[in-house]
Amino acid sequence: MIFADCKTRRRGALKGQGNLPAFLHGLSAGCGCYEDVSALVRNVFARTRFTAAMIKVFVYGTLKRGFPFFELGLADARYLGPVQTTQPYPMFIAADFYGPMMLDKPGEGLRITGELYEVETLDKLDELEDVAKSGSFRTKIVVEPLGGGIPVEAIGYMKSREWLSPLHSDCIANYQDRRFIPPWERD
Repeated sequence: MIFADCKTRRRGALKGQGNLPAFLHGLSAGCGCYEDVSALVRNVFARTRFTAAMIKVFVYGTLKRGFPFFELGLADARYLGPVQTTQPYPMFIAADFYGPMMLDKPGEGLRITGELYEVETLDKLDELEDVAKSGSFRTKIVVEPLGGGIPVEAIGYMKSREWLSPLHSDCIANYQDRRFIPPWERD
């Protein structure tokens, strides 16, 4: 313990403070264990493990479990559960590789079902979703657990209309198509 040699802490001389965790004990008035607050802060930070803020990501197509990009992009991510968009969006199967394409047109189309994950970085997902290419981008989207629950904001990957040629489906709500051709199998 940080304050094992502190007589004030051992005696519990500060009323109600004798059983405080070590990092709170140093805040007690009259103790003198720390001469200034900066020493306390350095001590607490040295003993605390911080992690990067996690990013919530909504996936609706080839990044879902059981689809080609899952192992490449989300195998190590934290799965939060099945979700659906709170608003309708248009989603189609399109392009010569039969990819799921969701357009950033809230209010049009259907409520899209998918999966929610937490990731530390978007780098690999951006690469898999072709974010560097024109008309492929990410945006914020609101989703809620299937069956109801508290809506949350997440990153969603979208395409622009120019990606819809050729079009292979009407508007869909749940991508289950197995015709997708991953980049390593395309001509």
